[in-house]
Amino acid sequence: MNATLGWRAVFRGGAAVVALSAASVAVWTRGAPRGTEGFGASRPDTTPGLARVFADTRFWRIALLNFFLTGTLLATQGLWGGPYLYDAARLSKIASGNVLLLLGAGLALGAFVVGWLSNRFGLSRVVVMAAALFATTQVLLAMRPQVGLLPGLFFCFGMTGAGNFMLLAHARLVFPLALTGRAVTAVNLFGIGGAFLLQWWMGLIVGAFPADAAGHYPPQAFTAAFLFTAAGTLVTLAIYAPLARRTVVGRM
Repeated sequence: MNATLGWRAVFRGGAAVVALSAASVAVWTRGAPRGTEGFGASRPDTTPGLARVFADTRFWRIALLNFFLTGTLLATQGLWGGPYLYDAARLSKIASGNVLLLLGAGLALGAFVVGWLSNRFGLSRVVVMAAALFATTQVLLAMRPQVGLLPGLFFCFGMTGAGNFMLLAHARLVFPLALTGRAVTAVNLFGIGGAFLLQWWMGLIVGAFPADAAGHYPPQAFTAAFLFTAAGTLVTLAIYAPLARRTVVGRM
């Protein structure tokens, strides 16, 4: 797209999409029903707000999964997806950009779909399924699939990574109304922190393998990096799962 239209046109198009998205939120988003206070509202506590959030084990179950779900998604989309496609799969820069575009398309579609699915099947069930498929996609990428499978895998990577949005919604539901802002912000902070740290940690893993004369890292480097993030996703999903079974956050 950049090669065909030029980067200025791409940014203008992106700005238009953001403006339309903001307008749709302003027009169609519903407010919370009166009296809604979240699932944790029945627990009276005089502890200061953030301390109450961080002292609650439910927060850690949500935040740790968000660390790997959002962190791996953004670390791959923003940094390591390109080198993986360029070094390990040996795609051209244009072809790599097109595959990464599909990742973004999958994420955009996933953002629309996860809320609809949560309304019908339950929020926590959607999170568990999305995270499990997200980890599976990472394992498949680590196995160095055929080049023809990469567009579909990167699309699925983006779409299943969109499950992170429902973790923010879950944090809103399990805390009382007075704490939802702080709880959601803290969960989001773990996601952004995950992007920062996982970019670095994946770089340490990739950098542990010697590059060739042209500066390309071997496929084994990216296999190790994706197996690391897949393992982190699965471990934090196992930590989150008991909360999903207890609350069974259903239709919103």
